[in-house]
Amino acid sequence: MPNVLRISESASLAIHAMTILARHPDRRFSNAEMAGMLQASSNTLSKVMQRLVKAELVHTQSGPHGGFSLTRPSDSIQLVEIYNAIEGPFGKPECLIGSPACDGTHCVLGGLVESIHKKVQEYFEKTTLSQIAKKVVIGEKS
Repeated sequence: MPNVLRISESASLAIHAMTILARHPDRRFSNAEMAGMLQASSNTLSKVMQRLVKAELVHTQSGPHGGFSLTRPSDSIQLVEIYNAIEGPFGKPECLIGSPACDGTHCVLGGLVESIHKKVQEYFEKTTLSQIAKKVVIGEKS
């Protein structure tokens, strides 16, 4: 059980990229620039950013002074919106071993998995992008 909290690479990239944009609301970032800051594949990040554009969380502008920017203030964007843009709505809690070994009516870990799932969902619903952007520095020189 190396990672109890499973968030896909794409959802993680989306949250991190949005954090970069939130920290610099008066600036546009190219895909290549953000990929370098996140040490991520430019191709993967490009697909993630297009999903964020489609969800109307991010605006993109072409040209020499183009790039990505937020469509609205970061204090009006909840993490759940970013997550949903990439993964779709939160589903039901899943067995930690992938395919359940039991019938699913009584987890061997009691209510732990369901409790963690609920806490993560509540955190994503209550936390704004600006709250995390204030705490985290990504790819910036200190």
